[in-house]
Amino acid sequence: IYLHDSRNNILSPSKGNYFEFSNSFNLSSSNYSKTAADYRRYLSLGEDDAHVFAGRFYQESIWGNPPFYDYAKVGGDEYVRGYYLGRFRDKNLSLLQLEYRALLFWKIGVATFGGVAMIYDKISNIQNESFKPNAGLGLRFLVDEDENTSLRIDYAVGAGGQSGFYISFGESF
Repeated sequence: IYLHDSRNNILSPSKGNYFEFSNSFNLSSSNYSKTAADYRRYLSLGEDDAHVFAGRFYQESIWGNPPFYDYAKVGGDEYVRGYYLGRFRDKNLSLLQLEYRALLFWKIGVATFGGVAMIYDKISNIQNESFKPNAGLGLRFLVDEDENTSLRIDYAVGAGGQSGFYISFGESF
């Protein structure tokens, strides 16, 4: 595992970068390996971090024959919100997520986000069905000023009438 983390806050970053690269092997009745790369960038627009632009690129690839639950998966509150976690699974996942966060007044903020994931067996098999777009809006309530941690309430929609409602502490990425 290689990890570089220069974010100013783990749960609600507004500045810095995050990069993690990992490679793992499973040697058992199902022999396979998994490689993942996760890059995130945070830009504060202004001196008081009232406006933040965040972006994430994630790539996961699996070689061999993993058990069903070890395939790459889309969804949940971290990997392209708006889809049920694990609804779409395959050997490769590529995703891009963008988010804009703004503090409106007092402890209330909003966020708008969108992205697209590709979930596919191999590059030659990428089709229109491989693309999973999402978009959504969120509300933030600052609960800890010292740690800059917010309660996050998000609603996201995906393709095919799918959607999700998420409540959590800290940002999605």
